[in-house]
Amino acid sequence: MNSTATEKNPERPDTDTVETKSNTASHEAAYPPPQQTGQSEPPPWAATATMEPAPPWWKNPTAVGGMVALVALMLVVIFLLPSWVSSPGQTTNTPEPASTPKTSAEAAASVAAKGPAESPWSEAQLAKQRREAQDILAKLLDKQRLLEKRQVNQWNQEGFEGAMASAAIGDEHYRQRAFETAKASYRTALSQFDALLAQSDVVLEENLNLGLEALNVHDAEQALKHLSLALAVNPAHNETKAAMVKAQALQEILPLITQSKQLQEQRELDLAMEQLVSAEKLDPTSDLVRDAKSALKQRITDRDFAKAMSSGYSALDQQQLSTAGKHFQRALKLKPQATDAKAALKQTQNQSTQNAINAQLQQARAFEDNEQWQEALTAYRAALNIDGNIVTAKVGEISAKARLTLDKQLQGYIDEPLRLSAPNVHQQASKTLNEAKAIPNKGERISTQITGLTIALIKAQTPITVQLRSDNITNVTLYRVGKLGIFSEHTMELKPGAYTLVGTRKGYRDVRKDITINAGGSPPIITIQCEERIASAG
Repeated sequence: MNSTATEKNPERPDTDTVETKSNTASHEAAYPPPQQTGQSEPPPWAATATMEPAPPWWKNPTAVGGMVALVALMLVVIFLLPSWVSSPGQTTNTPEPASTPKTSAEAAASVAAKGPAESPWSEAQLAKQRREAQDILAKLLDKQRLLEKRQVNQWNQEGFEGAMASAAIGDEHYRQRAFETAKASYRTALSQFDALLAQSDVVLEENLNLGLEALNVHDAEQALKHLSLALAVNPAHNETKAAMVKAQALQEILPLITQSKQLQEQRELDLAMEQLVSAEKLDPTSDLVRDAKSALKQRITDRDFAKAMSSGYSALDQQQLSTAGKHFQRALKLKPQATDAKAALKQTQNQSTQNAINAQLQQARAFEDNEQWQEALTAYRAALNIDGNIVTAKVGEISAKARLTLDKQLQGYIDEPLRLSAPNVHQQASKTLNEAKAIPNKGERISTQITGLTIALIKAQTPITVQLRSDNITNVTLYRVGKLGIFSEHTMELKPGAYTLVGTRKGYRDVRKDITINAGGSPPIITIQCEERIASAG
């Protein structure tokens, strides 16, 4: 017998192993040596080999009848057996027939079968053989329980029944008190049990491997079949338990994958993905679900990409550039390397840039038409900020800047006409006026400025009659003109502008008066005289 038949699998805790000595004692207690009644031995295997627990003896009619027979037998032994046994020393003269030599066991059995004569040696031999038979029987029971625990009927019922038959044959010999022959039959059954135990390891390994192979090809039915048998051999086998969990999950996953495929055929991709998500929850490690989900995810990506591109081009055709850009960016997010999406987004950006530039140029031209040169300059510069290479914007910036400068100069002279009385300012204003006159297609504003500056330059050179009055004591001087001397009244012609009169008188504080002669105004009358006496020292 292969020694591996009795080795313990580390994942199969053998909780049914029973110590041989304790089993021997228990079986001796269950089957004590019979009294010298001339009856056959009870069959120990038949009494213990049943695979189902027996009902209580008082519910079994056969057991009740047996108990009644046992009580009757005890009465016979107590009251009648002593009269049958001859007194000590009594012998018979009947010669024994010649016989062939017998073994000690057969001799003991023969003597026991002859009748109630006392034969201690024979009884001792029989008791020894009985104990040996019961020792083997104890091992048989241990292995029987272990095989039943490993569900032997599911994988080798025929072999198990054969071993049970060998044990039953041993029972028959035991019943006839042929213990040596019974031991041989029991040993045969024991060897058959050992072979079955060794086979159980093979059954476990083979069915585990077959179950794993079925899982690899996604055959849930075959996986469950083989793994169930492997678990029947050893319910605590961790690898088999884990494989069984996957097989049970696969059994639920396959219908979900089928439903997902059907929904995909109907182009219900999102609903199809929901089925695969449910399947993934059943077994997050399933390669079948992972591959199906990956393929469906690609289909969904392709669908969403096409939808985003279509929406983008539609918005682009309607000049909804912001909306188009969002759609193309969505498409690029789905497929970052998609060249068509990149090109579409670039086209949208270019169009958006060009539109922004055109808008600034259009505004600039509108400001130019209204001679709003500061605003026009700002618009041209905004266009150049978008694209610094735009020639139109560059030229427009230069023109707007020059016109803005000219506009400020013209308006400055008009707003401060007194400055024109200064020869150099008058000269510069005249030059500016000529530049303004040279501009073609003059607008309303510059035309008005040209007229206004022309009038201002003329007025700046037209003298105004000014009447001065004093006390005929104060000595008067007009800066930029000269000394006027002492007078009561003095009339003179002055060009528009700012002037300063100074009056001096001995013993009096000097008087200073600034006057402005405005063009086109009424002739002014100006009085200047020293009136504040200076206090003398001491």
